[in-house]
Amino acid sequence: MSGHLYRIIFLFVFLAALQPLHSQLGCTDPLANNYNAAAISNDGSCTYNITTYNPGIKVNQLSNTVNETSGLQFMDGYLWTFNDSGGDPVLYCIDTLSNTILQTVTLEGATNVDWEDMAFDGTHVYIGDFGNNINGARTNLRIYKFPLSAIPDRLSNPLATIPFAAIEIIQFTYANQPQPPAATSQFNTRFDCEAMIVDAGKIHLFTKNYVDLNTVHFEIAGLEAGAKMAMPVDTFSSNFLVTGADIIPGEDIIILLGYFFPNPLGGNFGNHFLTILSDYADTKYFSGNKRILNLPNVLIMGQAEGICFRNNRYGYISNEAVSQSGFNIPAQLKAFDVRGFISESILSFELKAFTIRTEGGADLLSWLFDRRVRELQLQYSGDGINFKNIYQTALTESGSYRFGATTGTGFYRLQWQDAAGNQQYSQILQTHKNPKEKIRKISATRQGRLFFTWQGNASVRLSFEMLTVEGKRIGTISAREYAPGLHQVYFPNFMSGSSVVFLRVTTKDVSESLPVFIQ
Repeated sequence: MSGHLYRIIFLFVFLAALQPLHSQLGCTDPLANNYNAAAISNDGSCTYNITTYNPGIKVNQLSNTVNETSGLQFMDGYLWTFNDSGGDPVLYCIDTLSNTILQTVTLEGATNVDWEDMAFDGTHVYIGDFGNNINGARTNLRIYKFPLSAIPDRLSNPLATIPFAAIEIIQFTYANQPQPPAATSQFNTRFDCEAMIVDAGKIHLFTKNYVDLNTVHFEIAGLEAGAKMAMPVDTFSSNFLVTGADIIPGEDIIILLGYFFPNPLGGNFGNHFLTILSDYADTKYFSGNKRILNLPNVLIMGQAEGICFRNNRYGYISNEAVSQSGFNIPAQLKAFDVRGFISESILSFELKAFTIRTEGGADLLSWLFDRRVRELQLQYSGDGINFKNIYQTALTESGSYRFGATTGTGFYRLQWQDAAGNQQYSQILQTHKNPKEKIRKISATRQGRLFFTWQGNASVRLSFEMLTVEGKRIGTISAREYAPGLHQVYFPNFMSGSSVVFLRVTTKDVSESLPVFIQ
């Protein structure tokens, strides 16, 4: 056999050996049209059928105070929003079951040139004052930052102010925009922005590009105050104007909201869109799956601009009120659910409830998931830092565990595996032990009456919130003093179709949630 023929055979065998390496790249989403079961690494090539989705109405008409709601964020169990350009520098805590404003918070010394989106990193709140659609030439683009702890208790402070000293300002310019920026005609700039998230220690912006109908992902390195440069990372041909964004904390899932109005200056009958970004590499958000859902037009959606997750699959959309061309759409709150649009291999399991109840000198921990999870561990810590495993099970959907006789302050968390084998953690629950002072004999009726006994040596100031197992608030009672003994309180307009609810009891030192059976 000639040497030439040997070389041909060797090349053939070599290329055949390389073939499995090539097949490792491809579409890894089983819900896509071009799913490749042999692919282990997502190359962003997934394509999907045209999908129409109509988010349900949660609140039919928000308060007139927030009829230009532009940004949304769910923080510490409550939904927050603000008004668009020219409004007061004010945040509003709104009730997701009615049009009630629970708290109004003013940012001292701030101005609302064009507030567009807000983000939360678990500790700090970020307000994006970077709307730039008039002529694209703003030179005062900025982000206000302050700790969530600067917002006082809402029950005793329905009207509050965050002091100027607690607010940091991040100023920025776009790295690829010539400075000073040249003015354009209205709605004709590439450098408008209405969408922001905070992830991996950076601020991420998604532009509202009127010129090319795509969105550019910009990164601002670091979260500290000062003058920054927003650096372009990647571009996504969205074919709509991006107006809001949010990320599931700890997950590779981002959602973009937007619309396309053929004529931004009038006759706005265009459709809305929702894009789910998932299974991407690091912070290269456009490198993974990009699934677009077609939402209704302005006659149903209004002008939708605010979006946020409540948990790892369910969230809210808000729209500005629209009144033109013979139709009127009020500011509304809608609800979306991404469960049917993200593969279970990407979407983590949802922890619906994790509660603690102290009785008989021991802690009773209870948990509930929306489906069974693997390798669950219940962990305890005396300092909130160093946790040890006190209970584990290979497969569970719900359960409870009694951990006996600890003193002082204790901390608990859950650890489990998601579908991809990654470890997930719950929030940390904290308990204060004082066997002489407890709430005991708790019961509730379907008429909204709550009975409890305060076992203590002195009066205590308590406030109450009644929640469904999904975390929806169905009643509140403001803080007041309760003497030792039996008490009866009443939740007005109380409604629950469930036999079990959760009672959140708050004192000046601690807040805990207790399961309550409806009689």
